[in-house]
Amino acid sequence: MADSWRSLSRRTNETYPDALRGVLVSRIPGSQSAAGDLWRSPRSAGHLGPAKKTAVCSGCGARHRTFYDRTMRRVRDPDVAGGRLYLAFEQRRVACSRCQGVSVERLDWLAQNPRYTQRFAQQVGPLCRDMSNKAVAQLLPLHEHTVKDLDKRYLQAWLAKMSQPAPQVIGVDEWSIKKGHTSRIVVSDLARGRPIWVGGQGRTEADLDRFFADLGPKKTARIRLAVMDMWKAFRTSVQTHAPQAQILFDKFHLLRHLADAMDQVRRAEYKRGAAKDRAFIKGQRYTRLSHRAKLTLAGRRALRKLLRANKRLPRPTCSRRSLANSGPIAGKAGLARSSPAGKNSSSGNGSGPSRSLPP
Repeated sequence: MADSWRSLSRRTNETYPDALRGVLVSRIPGSQSAAGDLWRSPRSAGHLGPAKKTAVCSGCGARHRTFYDRTMRRVRDPDVAGGRLYLAFEQRRVACSRCQGVSVERLDWLAQNPRYTQRFAQQVGPLCRDMSNKAVAQLLPLHEHTVKDLDKRYLQAWLAKMSQPAPQVIGVDEWSIKKGHTSRIVVSDLARGRPIWVGGQGRTEADLDRFFADLGPKKTARIRLAVMDMWKAFRTSVQTHAPQAQILFDKFHLLRHLADAMDQVRRAEYKRGAAKDRAFIKGQRYTRLSHRAKLTLAGRRALRKLLRANKRLPRPTCSRRSLANSGPIAGKAGLARSSPAGKNSSSGNGSGPSRSLPP
């Protein structure tokens, strides 16, 4: 047992700052019957005191050699061996002439939320990547609003470390919020595989114009390719701010419009044909729209019989099949180049890119 306490003390001295190094002397009760370890510096005579001679004001960053008062604080650290760990220490307050008041000293290892350490706050963000806020709150346990606040600060710190985007290939899509009542535009750097901008109050041209305003004219001039759905507002905004960029439509929306065209041809042929010819077309709508590999034996026979009976139906059927089977190569892969005089088409509800976070 003695060896285990020496090992724990040695690891603590290597991990924690000077103000918290020492030996285990007592235990203090924690919330909900949990307990934390109280550490006392061997150099202190009989009280816990900070090791630094100067205190830094948390408001303006000024250093002070004297302090106003000090109080005992307890903050939560990451759990150890399945139990909660709390750190107890003294934190000083300084009378700052710049702030014209009394401010608490700034400690780098404390989170912006004064009840937790930086290490505890940083473990919440990765958990929220794979779990819901409610599940993380039950695991730690914390209040759900606290988890949301810590996750938001984690994302802000991560975004601050990221380099400023200068994309050459962008993807534009919308993201529905609250069951489609409102939308936000998501712009991704497809070369790096991560979102770089989320904003707007809808999916209008003015909303996407805000992205180019934030990006700046120099970086906008570097964009050479923009991938999007067939929504006119997105296409117009890109052509206005980045006329040098080529616009590619994703294959999903092209297939949808081609399927609508095939259905119009089927209805026209059904109305034009005689009563005996309509028997071949009736009830074959989804047979023509389905992939050949997914059809049953009866469906394949019905499709062959339909195409032999009507010479106008095979052309759109073959066009859609060749487009659906094409690979991910620009120009041959279901990506169509847009021209300024192209036909205006509306977009379907596309799904935005997934959240990409650091490990």
